[in-house]
Formats: sequence, structure tokens, C-alpha cells
Amino acid sequence: MYHKSLYKLRYSKGWSLIFALLVVMMTAFLSVLTIRLTSAQWHLSVHYALAERSWRAAQSGIAIYTMRIFPVNSHGEMCYGNQDFTFTAQGLKGCEVEVKCSQISYAKISTYHLTATGRCQKKQGIWIEKRIEKSLSNLQ
Repeated sequence: MYHKSLYKLRYSKGWSLIFALLVVMMTAFLSVLTIRLTSAQWHLSVHYALAERSWRAAQSGIAIYTMRIFPVNSHGEMCYGNQDFTFTAQGLKGCEVEVKCSQISYAKISTYHLTATGRCQKKQGIWIEKRIEKSLSNLQ
């Protein structure tokens, strides 16, 4: 009886080393996988935030141009083609918008078609863009 247990002890020592190496390698693999997933999620969050800012810049460009077409307490202006705006406010700093305007008049109705493209810079030379189109009508 003593002989068999000594035999098992002597020949099972190598398996614990292999098992320990397997546990260490699995832990390392899971750590690398977690780091990569976290990094990918971070990049998606940054991209989503910049896309949201680009969309807000395009919305702001539409609002600015709409106020120029339909100013309060005065007569409306005409479309003046393309206009670019660069934002300096904290929420949209580093973003810009290009607004294109076209006007169609028929009888006493003027229709303005606005297209705004908001851009925010992600990295040097990499921009994220969002485009909004809106049509407005005015009875003269």
C-alpha cells in the first residue's frame, strides 16, 4: 500500500507544473482579450461622441442660416449660396459646418432648401461628418 501511494506521488509531480502553466496562459489570454475589448469600446465611444458633435454642428448651422432667412422683426433675406461657420463655443469647439442654400420661388411661395454638413476633427486629417437637409417655405 505504501509503495503504490509513493509511486503516484512520484509520477504526478509533472502534471501540476503543466496545470499551473495552463492556468497562467489562460489568465494571460483572458487579460489580453479584456484589454482589446475595452480599447475597442473606448474607440467606439470616442467615435460616437464626435459623430454626435458633428450632428449638433450641422443642426446649429441650419438654425443659424434659418435665422438669416427668417429674421425676427424684419423682412427675410435671400439665400446667399454657401456659408461656412467655425465654432468656438465649448461644446462644439473644433467643429465646423458648411451650409448650402438654394431658393425656389413660385407665385407667392418661396421654398428654401438647406443642406448642412457638420465636421469635427478626430485626429490630424481625420474628420467625422454628418449631413442634415431641411426645406423651409415662406408665403410672401
